[in-house]
Amino acid sequence: VEDGGDCFYILSNWKAKNFRLFQTAKNKIERTAWKEIVPHNSKVLIEDVAVFQNHLVFSERKDGLTQLSY
Repeated sequence: VEDGGDCFYILSNWKAKNFRLFQTAKNKIERTAWKEIVPHNSKVLIEDVAVFQNHLVFSERKDGLTQLSY
C-alpha cells in the first residue's frame, strides 16, 4: 500500500498472478471500494510502484528483464 495524498494505491495479487494496481479513497478502504487502475497482464509482473505528486512509476519484469514504466 502506497500513500497517494488523498488516496491509497494498492498493489495486489487478488485474482492476478502478476499483480494489478488499485486506488481507493482513504476513508473507503474496504475491498469493494477499490478501483482498478492497472489491470493484470499475464506477460508483465509488476514488482513495485512508487507514487509521486503527478505520476506513478512501476518496476516491472517482462521477458525476464526488469524495466521502469510510468
